[in-house]
Amino acid sequence: MPRKAKGTTFVSDGSIYASVAIAPKKRLARALPFLPVADEEAAREWARVLQELVDELRAAGRDGEIASKVDVAVQVGADDPQGALARVRKGIAKLRAENVPATLTAKPTKRITVKAFGEKWTNGELHEDYPDHVPKKKTSFKDAQILERWVYDPVGHIALGAFRLTDAQEVLRRVPRSLSSSTRRHVAQAMVRLFNLAVYPCQLIASSPIPKGFLPRIHTRPTAYLYPSEDRVLLACKRVPIVNRLLYGFLAREGMRREEALLLTWSDLDLEHGSVRLDTNKTNDPRAWALDPGVVKALTWWKKHQKNPPVTAKVFGEVVNPQKLASHLQAHLEVAGIDRPELFEHNEKRRRVNIHALRATFVTLALADGRSEAWVQDRTGHRSSVMVNRYRRVARTAAELRLGGLTALHDAVPEMRRRARNQAA
Repeated sequence: MPRKAKGTTFVSDGSIYASVAIAPKKRLARALPFLPVADEEAAREWARVLQELVDELRAAGRDGEIASKVDVAVQVGADDPQGALARVRKGIAKLRAENVPATLTAKPTKRITVKAFGEKWTNGELHEDYPDHVPKKKTSFKDAQILERWVYDPVGHIALGAFRLTDAQEVLRRVPRSLSSSTRRHVAQAMVRLFNLAVYPCQLIASSPIPKGFLPRIHTRPTAYLYPSEDRVLLACKRVPIVNRLLYGFLAREGMRREEALLLTWSDLDLEHGSVRLDTNKTNDPRAWALDPGVVKALTWWKKHQKNPPVTAKVFGEVVNPQKLASHLQAHLEVAGIDRPELFEHNEKRRRVNIHALRATFVTLALADGRSEAWVQDRTGHRSSVMVNRYRRVARTAAELRLGGLTALHDAVPEMRRRARNQAA
């Protein structure tokens, strides 16, 4: 075991110096002009304290900051000779509290970078190591995309133990204000989750550098929903790819999250009895329900159209560039001739129509039709009444307008109607 480094002192050119080890066989010396040359005891104390500072910085992976931090400590001594040592020790104690415990720093894996650890999380490696504490997520690709787009570039190279709150704040500063508050919150949530996992179960750091209250508040803006008449026009427009129309109609009639629908496989469906089950989802709360009869008929047609694909195949696997669904939906609405201004406004008061609008369509029309909150939650996976209650005012308006319900999915898509007529003939 290597000998623990100790600070030493020496006198040169009429000044007393403190010398500290900053790497194997490498030392850093700084003059202590505020101390008399004869005061060797005080100089040795300063050398010990500066060595402690260096050791903590090295443990945190912040070797590049050693020289500047030592210079700051020496300047504190020059500015406040009486209280300087106490102030420097206080700073070291704070650094130590934020750093990895000494019992953990001996393992080289504890200096893993933010990017390397994040990739272990999103590629499922942490789930394999800690299956009871790190659930396997079908939507882990979404976390990976958030981290890759917003986090890894500015701070991915930083060691977990060296990451500070200012680094997290820098990440959020880089997220354009033009994006929604929910996007900023998703980025913050990914970082919070990452460091919570690093604390436990991985035990790579003693505590998270991101404090409670860091998550940005979401400024809610009404999300547009489709009128039943608009849904019929969209699903009947043959200029829109049929797989997209089927997906749009499915989301509006079943209330799934976009990611859940895109990851849905034929094995998740029981078309004979008309049910669906989601064992793995965003909230890790398995749920199952009876599908709308029109959806069952439409999916049965689609499965035959796909020439009976394997059970592991994705139901909507043919959707092109699924990460651009919001812009695709906007373009497809325009292609179908739907131009209600409310759908395309985007400002501080209202959000432009996006793929979530189909989920909003489901909840709004279900509540307007008198469906219970429990019925809605069984399908959407909302855990609290708060989320569902956000739609109640709009649902009351929909009821007053007597918009009615959505056309059965197998009747809304003309290709399916034509196939049914031919079979009947």
